Amino acid sequence: MKAIILLNHVKYSFSIIFLSIAISGQSGVMPMDSLENIKKTVYQAHIKSTARIHTKGMFTYGGRVCSDNPAFDINFIYDRKKWGFLFYKAFDLKDHTTANNFTLAVLYKNFKLGKRLTFTPNVGVLLEQPHRFADHGSDLVFISTTAFKVNPKLTLEHTALFGNLVIEPEIRDYVNRLRLLYSAKHLDVTYMLWHNNNLFDTNTYLSTGLSITYSRIPVTDHFYMSVGLTELSMLQSSDERSIPEANQILFSLSLQFAR
Repeated sequence: MKAIILLNHVKYSFSIIFLSIAISGQSGVMPMDSLENIKKTVYQAHIKSTARIHTKGMFTYGGRVCSDNPAFDINFIYDRKKWGFLFYKAFDLKDHTTANNFTLAVLYKNFKLGKRLTFTPNVGVLLEQPHRFADHGSDLVFISTTAFKVNPKLTLEHTALFGNLVIEPEIRDYVNRLRLLYSAKHLDVTYMLWHNNNLFDTNTYLSTGLSITYSRIPVTDHFYMSVGLTELSMLQSSDERSIPEANQILFSLSLQFAR
């Protein structure tokens, strides 16, 4: 039965990826369009669809490992520079009842506060899916991201995630994430720090991580591969049973379509 569920999950994932590619192809300009219109279309909208496989399941907004089992996720982004849409779906490849079975879908708006500073609020839903499409814990979510571009290769970013805003406020959560991102050609290096505070609940933890990825390896037109290694350290946890203090390493492989 688990094998059937897994096969259906993977089929569903790749269907979404190919659908996004088809949408991007249909949204292109017709042969009769002028060169000026082609440039304008490419500039106004960008599409990215990424499929990744990991040795463990980890939610990068939360800063903790959700499952020790191999994981698969897809990420679809439609970006029009000033606003956009993000869809993220995570699967546990061994056990579909773990916390690493969920969906995040948000709309976002970019506000330029200067040449280097950008503020991006996100509003949407986070669906917990260990048993059903919208299981216990599914609710509205708000994410705010503030990014400061130090230089073309270095960015400092802060993200605040507020979960369970409406339906189940008794388990409302608040997580801060700080990232320092370095990107040059094929190399991406990211240092991360997370703090789940007790503003709304009694559970707290502090974790840090380092990700090193060899990215944007050309495969064919619009397709790129990446391979990466992430180290995650849980420095402090108020609940050692569900979130133990430990060091963990994840290996990831991804294929991305970008237009």
